[in-house]
Amino acid sequence: MTIHSSESQVPQGYSPRAEIDQALNATRAVIEEAIGYIERQEDGPLTMRFALRDIEDQVNALETEAIYAHRRTKQDCAAFTASARRRDPAIQVDHWAIWLARLSRGSTVKQLTLSVGC
Repeated sequence: MTIHSSESQVPQGYSPRAEIDQALNATRAVIEEAIGYIERQEDGPLTMRFALRDIEDQVNALETEAIYAHRRTKQDCAAFTASARRRDPAIQVDHWAIWLARLSRGSTVKQLTLSVGC
């Protein structure tokens, strides 16, 4: 089962690294199981078909986790960018507020320009 980027959102509380590690370990386990079938000479067509289906299921699970991790990264980047866009003007407003407060206490514009760094 492949989940495409438009099909769902990242689950709440999702931890990408742990989920990807779990999917990788499960994939390795079914590959080792298939190798065991070959070593025990149980590698008939039906046995190997089931083994390959198990591997395919695990690869699909890994793909899903990778998609979730990618989507989570994109969401985190978007949140960071939005936060930075709000922060920069807020800092500028703070500078102006400090500048105006000092001006109202009798500082000269020249003194304020030097102290604020304008």
